[in-house]
Amino acid sequence: LDTSATNDTTGDFWVVDSDIRHNAYVQYTFDNETDAPLRVRLGVRNIFDTEPPLADESYGYLGSLHSSRGRFAYVSARKTF
Repeated sequence: LDTSATNDTTGDFWVVDSDIRHNAYVQYTFDNETDAPLRVRLGVRNIFDTEPPLADESYGYLGSLHSSRGRFAYVSARKTF
């Protein structure tokens, strides 16, 4: 409940909806007998591009709990020497 906002009709506190974000990645490790392995990862965060639930805050959502960052993809590689 957002205690700083009330429903105009009922006077009840504003109910902040739940928020579920889906993230996924796939990775493959290239294993080489003579060298350290190379790991390559491809991932997507916020797959369904969901927006944060509405709340009575500066940007319209609870910044301490939610993020306004939309869907984004990334690639990373890791190699140890």
